[in-house]
Amino acid sequence: GVGRLLEVSTKSPDPLGVRLSAFNLSVEVDGEPNPVLLEAAFQGSKVFATQGQFTHLYEVKDGSAVRRFMNELPDDRLTGFRFDGHDWPLSPRTAFYDWLYLHSLRELARRDDQAEETLFGVDGFTDIEFNPAKSINCQARSNALYVALTKNGTLTDALTDLTIDYLEQYDREHPLFLVLSVEPPHWPLEAPEEFMRFDPETLKVRPNFGDRPDLRERLAIYYAMIENLDWNIGRLLEAMQAMEKFQDNTVTVYFSDHGDFMGSHNQMEDKGHPHEESARIPAVFHAPGIIAAQGARHDLFSLVDMVPTTLGLAGVNGSTHLQGTDFSPACRAEAFEGPEEVLLEMVGNPRVHFDYTDWRGLVTGRWKYAFYESGHELLFDLKKDPYEQNNLAAAAPSTCAELRGSLLKMLADTREPYFDVLIEHGVQPEGPTLNPSQRRRDGIAPHWDDMIENV
Repeated sequence: GVGRLLEVSTKSPDPLGVRLSAFNLSVEVDGEPNPVLLEAAFQGSKVFATQGQFTHLYEVKDGSAVRRFMNELPDDRLTGFRFDGHDWPLSPRTAFYDWLYLHSLRELARRDDQAEETLFGVDGFTDIEFNPAKSINCQARSNALYVALTKNGTLTDALTDLTIDYLEQYDREHPLFLVLSVEPPHWPLEAPEEFMRFDPETLKVRPNFGDRPDLRERLAIYYAMIENLDWNIGRLLEAMQAMEKFQDNTVTVYFSDHGDFMGSHNQMEDKGHPHEESARIPAVFHAPGIIAAQGARHDLFSLVDMVPTTLGLAGVNGSTHLQGTDFSPACRAEAFEGPEEVLLEMVGNPRVHFDYTDWRGLVTGRWKYAFYESGHELLFDLKKDPYEQNNLAAAAPSTCAELRGSLLKMLADTREPYFDVLIEHGVQPEGPTLNPSQRRRDGIAPHWDDMIENV
């Protein structure tokens, strides 16, 4: 039988069901300064034979008001949908609605891991009311579709299909900026069966890999997810190369937002710390005839550099207020000197357990330094200790002080609102923090050693 059912509606008894309704989820719409309510995006994208499109609905923040407006319209024939300059046909009947929902749920998952984890713990979905004689779209169905695609490991395949279809239909004159954002490789660990070829016992792992018995099995699935992603990137590039409008005039950038440790430091599917397996991510720029093939570079590139670099490759001068460095000369193998240090930060950690706290830090060509809100510090010599197994904070106070000063300057340059006060004036709490939960130390936050007492 079915276990936990989640009603997806504004009247759901479960707060998550309310949050997942079309009246509360939101999507990004080109040209709109703020996220648009999913229901408003759907209704505002409808194109009618006589009345056209009601894009002013994008600005309405009340889903009920949107629905009332649509119900009061004179009868008219729906001809299709137009969203972000792209036309969607009426067939398949639920394609546009499902696409909007998948896009919105994907963005929610990126912002809130805890909500996603709860979503994947549900056994089924229901809607407060659904009459197929009057409506073809169903919130419960769209949520179930997202979970099913992700659990089956086919979400990346489906999103790549949609991207290729979009490119094939693209006929606008002005240049295209397109983002394909996929979740895998990410929790939950699921991959298509044809990519599950890795033997956990023979995997090559890093020297700081942990000893928990489940780590190798999970890493094997993770590698399969990476291969599936790589396969999809390959077929996307092949499809683009076969389209004359995108040949030899397209820059492709691959990057991620964070790592997941995946067994290093005995951590799995975690991202909340400054270690290399969490904070160091790939960034690959590809453009035949535009970017010189030169292999890996060791410059200190970070996500804040993505906008000025992309603009530089497009030949556009970025605004003076932009933070970050334009790495386009480096991509073209021209003379280039990048930053000597890069800011790292964990802001708004969800605090679902004691291992999740905020911190600020920096990395240079040699040092990794971080200051936690608890007052603890991390210091790693990446030249001598590339796997970050020896915290030198207590043994090298002068180096900590120098890097702490550099960090404070970087925080001032980025208009940090409060963490500089913690660094300069914060005090550690008196006595231990009591941990009444069943979760004992399985994390790597430095305050486990002297600030937390299990009860």
